[in-house]
Amino acid sequence: MKKTNIFIDFDNTIANSTKAFVDVYNFINSTSVDYHDIINYDFKPHINIDKLEVCKIFSSDLFYDKLEVFTGIIEVLNWLKSSELFNIILITNCSPESIKQKIDYLKKTGLDKYFDSKVYIDCGKPYDKSIVNMHKAILIDDHIENHLASNAKFKLCYKHLPNQTWSPENGQGIAIFNDWNKKLCYYLEYIAKHNPQ
Repeated sequence: MKKTNIFIDFDNTIANSTKAFVDVYNFINSTSVDYHDIINYDFKPHINIDKLEVCKIFSSDLFYDKLEVFTGIIEVLNWLKSSELFNIILITNCSPESIKQKIDYLKKTGLDKYFDSKVYIDCGKPYDKSIVNMHKAILIDDHIENHLASNAKFKLCYKHLPNQTWSPENGQGIAIFNDWNKKLCYYLEYIAKHNPQ
């Protein structure tokens, strides 16, 4: 049986980047923004800083020190790996400055071992993964723009915060889930077993 490619986004899909970003911002500025209040991908209106400052935080050591993976992701990755139904591919769109940080983070946390390959994109468009062919594949991503630009056959959105406006809504043809759990594993298994390659 040919394996199904499954592309999994990093920021706000595997790891809680919004929380880590807000934690660093609060530390630097002695503020108390609650990351649960963040509804926009640019952090506004709660955080108003320019793009350069945003990039500095995202590529800082402190950001990666505070970055935590979502509950259940390790168990799902273990299951995906042991099922032998999938080629597991990390896909992330990031600045050149943060690529090394992500590589180091994946090694430090042991996440590195779960991925058969990794795609690091720096295309100048923060929400565009269309340059990667995902025909007949599964894409798991938190951002609606990545889903709309992708040619993935199966599109799933991990939506951690219920009010995050950058994620799709029901009825847009994208399956939305809020927990990395066994139910998701069964759904992915069904797709892999009934998805002709």
